[in-house]
Amino acid sequence: MQESNLLILTIYFLCVTYVLFQIVNAFNDEYTISLDKEALEAELKRKKIDDRLEINFKFNNRYEINSDRNKLQDLSVSVKNKSTDYPIYIDWDYSSMDDWFGGRSRRLTRMVSGSLDNLSQQQVLSVINPGLTLQEKIVPEDTLARKGEGGEIQVSKPLLDLMPPPGKAPAPKKKMYKAFLNSEDSLSFNVNLVMRFVDQGSSTGGDRVLVQCKFNLHRLSWKAGLTWNPK
Repeated sequence: MQESNLLILTIYFLCVTYVLFQIVNAFNDEYTISLDKEALEAELKRKKIDDRLEINFKFNNRYEINSDRNKLQDLSVSVKNKSTDYPIYIDWDYSSMDDWFGGRSRRLTRMVSGSLDNLSQQQVLSVINPGLTLQEKIVPEDTLARKGEGGEIQVSKPLLDLMPPPGKAPAPKKKMYKAFLNSEDSLSFNVNLVMRFVDQGSSTGGDRVLVQCKFNLHRLSWKAGLTWNPK
């Protein structure tokens, strides 16, 4: 084979390899999120409130990391009052969440119908009467921003920042993120809901109890993005 033909063949295979690499990267951009139900059940039992309430979250089957087409924008939570005699209140102003990077407390905001006027105002408690279920959408306050001058407050960015850690980030955090990208390990974050339980022995306004809900993020294989795999 002539040297010129060998060179052309080499360049051809390099181009094909690069194109295939880009295709795989385009597919390899999805993750799933799930509530750690075992940890939540253990939390409720430890605080002796497992017979009082039930907490669930609803998610799409998958979300995208870099694309804006399918970002995780909010959390859909449902809380059921399993008791037959006493209401339960959710204290949003005392509730918070962190992010996968850790070390940052993020105030939770309940999304109400209509527009939000002022993020600094006190949030009204949500009441759940016996036997009923409350369904709400919640977001961390730092994802909200006012649209234009004097406009309404809206969600302006995704719930989670899954971009690579900054260069000055600690080595363990970079290692954690790399393991997530390689589908070797999950990332996690927590949502802390503060409940007020009202019964005959409670204080005025109810006794506050913090319930921690842990979530795991797992990156999907690039094969999950193929068109014949269910979304």
